[in-house]
Amino acid sequence: MIVWSKSGTGSTHEFPSDLPISKKPHTLTLHPLPPSPSQKSYALTTTLSGHTDWVRDVAFAPTILQKSYIASASQDKTVRIWTSTPVPPGQPEEWKCTVLNFEAVLWRVSWSLSGNVLAVSGGDNKVSLWKENLKGEWDCVRSIEE
Repeated sequence: MIVWSKSGTGSTHEFPSDLPISKKPHTLTLHPLPPSPSQKSYALTTTLSGHTDWVRDVAFAPTILQKSYIASASQDKTVRIWTSTPVPPGQPEEWKCTVLNFEAVLWRVSWSLSGNVLAVSGGDNKVSLWKENLKGEWDCVRSIEE
């Protein structure tokens, strides 16, 4: 499965609209589109690893901030929030990972339209909403049960 990024308007650090993520069993790989239509392959730019079971969903956060966020949900009962800040041209992007632990297998992650709230749902029929605090930590601000 391929997930396409969404570019943020006015952002000083934004994903190009042609940057797909492919989900392998335990990793995410970032690939920019080939420079020309005649070239049919994607170049690997970054591998984000850490999950210990299948990655079931990936979501880019729409943001106008300097940070970029990717969330991934896995059958290993974790959500990983990958954060990248701008780097000088020619230097590789660095991604920091924050792990959110849950009691059930996770199926979906989705960012709010403003990119500051992450919704997580899983096999326990719960939806939880997460927000980054001023210390850079992620807090559950709401949990909804069926």
